Amino acid sequence: MPLFRLVSACLLILVLLPGPFPIAGAAEPSDPLALTRAAISELVRSEMDASDTVGLSLALVDDQKVLWAEGFGYADRERRLAAKPDTLYAAGDLAQLLTAMAVLQFVEQGAIRLDQPIRQVLPEFSIRSRYPSTGAITVRQLLTHHAGLPAMHFRGMWTPKPEPLAAFVARLREEYAASPPDQVYSPSFPGYDVLGRMIEVLCHKDFATCLKDRLLTPLGMTGSGFSPPPALAMHYWQDKPILSQTVRDVPAAGLSSSVTDLARLVQMIFGQGKLDGRSLLSPRSLQEMLRVQNEKVVLDLDNHVGIAWYLSGINFPQARTVAWLNNRSPFSRGRILLLPEQKLGVIILTNSSGSTSVVDKVSERLMELVLEHRQLPKLEPTVRTGVVAEQPPSVRAKIEGHYASLIGRISVRAVNHRYRAQALGTTIELFPQPNGLLAPEYHFLGLVPIPISTLKEVRLTTTPVSGRDLVVAYYRHTAYRFGERIAPVRLSPAWLKRLGEYRVLDRDPLLDLVKLGSVRLAYSDGLLTLRYKVPGWLGLLADVPLRPVSDTELVVEGSGWLMGDTIRIVQRDGRELLRYSGHEFRRVGQP
Repeated sequence: MPLFRLVSACLLILVLLPGPFPIAGAAEPSDPLALTRAAISELVRSEMDASDTVGLSLALVDDQKVLWAEGFGYADRERRLAAKPDTLYAAGDLAQLLTAMAVLQFVEQGAIRLDQPIRQVLPEFSIRSRYPSTGAITVRQLLTHHAGLPAMHFRGMWTPKPEPLAAFVARLREEYAASPPDQVYSPSFPGYDVLGRMIEVLCHKDFATCLKDRLLTPLGMTGSGFSPPPALAMHYWQDKPILSQTVRDVPAAGLSSSVTDLARLVQMIFGQGKLDGRSLLSPRSLQEMLRVQNEKVVLDLDNHVGIAWYLSGINFPQARTVAWLNNRSPFSRGRILLLPEQKLGVIILTNSSGSTSVVDKVSERLMELVLEHRQLPKLEPTVRTGVVAEQPPSVRAKIEGHYASLIGRISVRAVNHRYRAQALGTTIELFPQPNGLLAPEYHFLGLVPIPISTLKEVRLTTTPVSGRDLVVAYYRHTAYRFGERIAPVRLSPAWLKRLGEYRVLDRDPLLDLVKLGSVRLAYSDGLLTLRYKVPGWLGLLADVPLRPVSDTELVVEGSGWLMGDTIRIVQRDGRELLRYSGHEFRRVGQP
């Protein structure tokens, strides 16, 4: 989603191979495909070098043909094993496409309905809620990430022996929903875990076996699966090799696959649900996946989603519909990018944590070149229908203040004829433009402006939407929710006594990977925040704003991903601990 690009850009501005293995035969230099391959191969190598990407594989699909599949770099650098088209990667979030398709198979069979309350199918699921009058969570809301479940449950996420889906879903009854259903788009791994458990109940098999029988084997995706295979590529976190860990959230992020296997999935989609003469999904179900599901969700602004697909944020003038999904696991990246009407698809998988920009640039440039060579006519631009127009605020009071955002607290104040935003312990200047919108600019050490291509295209404003004062980021004329104004809070004596440093009690592979040791509960400027060092960002500090809802519970301020989550006090052996996302923290220092 482009919002992640904006977040990545905001973070980036704060800090400063062997031969290929094609499966297609060589083409003549005058062949447009050969020219495209040459240009993209050069781009891939350049971007891989710039981002320390170790290995990458890509595939270009034209309807029922794979026009090009190739590997670059290393599947395992230490063993000098080259990346190939059939190299198996941790494909992570791309698992959600297969999970959604399995759910739709059961819909077609009449076993469930999309708008059916999930508890009618899976009565073992329940979750606490502060929104009792908002209606039951439905299958559709879980599929489209609008169910209001927490974004993550971090404890036990990556572990050699993850708990079964049934056990994890049972534990959700002790957690709180982050928002009411259908209020805002917020990707949720636990939400897809609930769908995975529903599939197990309907299939009478464990999730991995059910998906293998119903989709992977019929599709001929022989190398793919929902547990790390022995031949999985080595993966790299900040250029360091890491041992593969089994993910607990298998339906959301547990897929291992190759670009050649995923090409068969794409061919099935272009074949209206059929592949090799076998029907796996109806055209109607595929159309439903590609239909905008959240037009009436005003807080989503211009961020349009289907079922397991993003349907906005990437545009080609020759295409009316662009569907895509990214994998953003901690140690791998990937993307499937489709133009359904043109029946063109690009698939990219990598084994490196820092390859987001490689995946984005290469996939979009490859699609651009294919469209250019085919000389397809450009379509009339679609009129944007979002509820937010690019209207700047008229007075400074509507800009100055504190905001909850994906990068934590942002505090904005006026300075002469511009604004100054404090975030992650550093400063970003905001310059009013002739149209009244704000252009962000970061000065390294306060002196040298750093040009970041994405940031140069971003414009910001504040505007009221559905009773909330939002920070709206415009990127390529599309509006994204970036933050939300928050008000000072008065702390009770109980919370004032709890301020200070806290250290996590139970280590696990994810915490060790990001080197998160301690957090600080702090109170300043009338705001309660949880402060922690941002992993991998040279000591930058994030302040996550919190709102007390009782003397034992706090809620993360804001709406959207990782917001609305609950932090609560629990008692262990007569001692108070902070509990967040399954992890427990003990107080070790004073304010």
